[in-house]
Amino acid sequence: PALRVLSAAAAGRVSQENALHAIQLLLFDVLDFHAAPEPTPEQASLPDLLRRRGGAASLFSLCVLYATLARKLGVGLQLVRLSPPPGRTLRGPPFLLALGPAELFIDILAAGRLRTLSDLAQFLDGGDGDGGAVGRLSPAQLRAAAKPLDQRAVCLQLVRESEASSASVGRLAHAQFWSAQRELLEAYLRE
Repeated sequence: PALRVLSAAAAGRVSQENALHAIQLLLFDVLDFHAAPEPTPEQASLPDLLRRRGGAASLFSLCVLYATLARKLGVGLQLVRLSPPPGRTLRGPPFLLALGPAELFIDILAAGRLRTLSDLAQFLDGGDGDGGAVGRLSPAQLRAAAKPLDQRAVCLQLVRESEASSASVGRLAHAQFWSAQRELLEAYLRE
């Protein structure tokens, strides 16, 4: 019998999770990508990241790469910014990927580990250093802390990262180009 490949959307939720595990294996085990929450000089922009096929990368760029691969496999992911409510501090990744109404999150900083809504509480510290034991957050508050990023915010963040990575490796002409692009995009978004 011939091998038949189905998209994750056609095969259902189990196939979606299998697709996410396949992407996790490819990016973090085979290609050995790893993310850091803050950009460092050795990290590159998204195009450089794809050319070198592995190593250190910015958390945001890896989120975009992961989401793009997932979409190719029929799994729609939403990039979200984790924003703590007042009185809480962020003790985890600033960006996660969300899998729709299933309330599953992909933690790229933890090599693509799948997280549930209840796992987010450990990232939102109540100021006592124990992951928020003082005044536990409700599921509604946890959902509200995972704020979806629209396409404009994603584009602006990618331009900022391209500017920063170009400057950090001494590509001053590229950094000036990305700086001008950022300024134009910010002006356009203000209108």
